Amino acid sequence: MKRTVIILSLIFALVIALSVSIPTLALDDTETTVITGTVPLSINITAHPGDFDLGTLTLDTQIQSGDKTVSVKCNKAGWTLTVAETSGDGFMANGSTPLTEPLYVKGGHLSETYTGLNTSPSLETSGAKGTVDITDIEFAQTSRDADTAGIYTITVTFTATIN
Repeated sequence: MKRTVIILSLIFALVIALSVSIPTLALDDTETTVITGTVPLSINITAHPGDFDLGTLTLDTQIQSGDKTVSVKCNKAGWTLTVAETSGDGFMANGSTPLTEPLYVKGGHLSETYTGLNTSPSLETSGAKGTVDITDIEFAQTSRDADTAGIYTITVTFTATIN
């Protein structure tokens, strides 16, 4: 009987030891971390094709460039596309001699009427997120009999601004 008591005591001690160590073995150690990445505001403009050609101007006749596409790619909705001439006056010039009429533009939300480039018109406002193609950008110029013969040029800048 003493032997049975000793064996039962050992079994009981073993059961207690295992019940204490099993939860210890089953513990998990976890840690949570936050991963951060910043996407900056981005806006990109592409004119297709890059140059507009009015060809030969005819006196007292408005010559139009034909429709071109300007694409704006932006990762935020709410942008504005404007067009302006680099010197700010909006007139095509041969050296320092400007034409008597400003260059006109239409397209985007100004698709019905031409607006003088000397006003830096807004072509599109509150643009959508993603790529937006403004497919109806068109320039027009009228020459008058007071204009001197020559080759007239103008450099315009399309500017997209995130509102």
